[in-house]
Amino acid sequence: MEQSQAVIDESTDHRVRVARQRRERMHRRLLEAVLVCFAETPFGGSPTVEVVIAKADVSKATYYKYFASIDEAVQQLGQTMADDMVEIAKSMFTPTNTAPFRMTAAMQIFLIRSVREPVWAAFVSRADVMGPTSEVRHGIDMHIRAARESGFLTFTSQQSALALALGTLSEGMRHLAQTPTEDVLPFVHDTMALMLRGLGADSVKAEELLAETSTFIRESAGDELPTWSDSLRELGADE
Repeated sequence: MEQSQAVIDESTDHRVRVARQRRERMHRRLLEAVLVCFAETPFGGSPTVEVVIAKADVSKATYYKYFASIDEAVQQLGQTMADDMVEIAKSMFTPTNTAPFRMTAAMQIFLIRSVREPVWAAFVSRADVMGPTSEVRHGIDMHIRAARESGFLTFTSQQSALALALGTLSEGMRHLAQTPTEDVLPFVHDTMALMLRGLGADSVKAEELLAETSTFIRESAGDELPTWSDSLRELGADE
């Protein structure tokens, strides 16, 4: 009897495992279809459900088993892309890096990547991707708070400061992804300098910080940023 029950349990576990793997494959298939369709017009609005299901070769009913809307799938993709980039940025830092340094360098990395990967930028710069549960929002909020406590930044409202930083990042990413320019690094530098001064940083200290983070990013571009390190070095070569 015990042996029979064990066989039944094993059979049930196998069916559950197979069903879960099937759901995971379909989930990835739908997200890949959304990504491909979105990439065709990254700043022209989200694709329709009809376009996505045609690309994925599934029914509309299948799509709605996984997502309530196209925006939900796009938001999920953007969130994943942003969180992955946050983890890459975090892995680059050491315990000796200050909060202003971490925040500034991470935002510079996001901005520079937007030039070479506009589709990535289109997903990540969406407002819902930087919502309350976002790792990007959480990280910037934490570092702004710590930078104020250290005296590097001076402002009254934490929420206003966070809104300024998030707005600077998302709009800067969209601009760089949509507007071809040969002056990428000057744009990134000026954008970050204006933001830091807007948050109450001393102008001289802001410039010193940006010099440090820019050097750090170029020197770290090899192993930590494999997908776009060559482009980053090219951008820095003419600086």
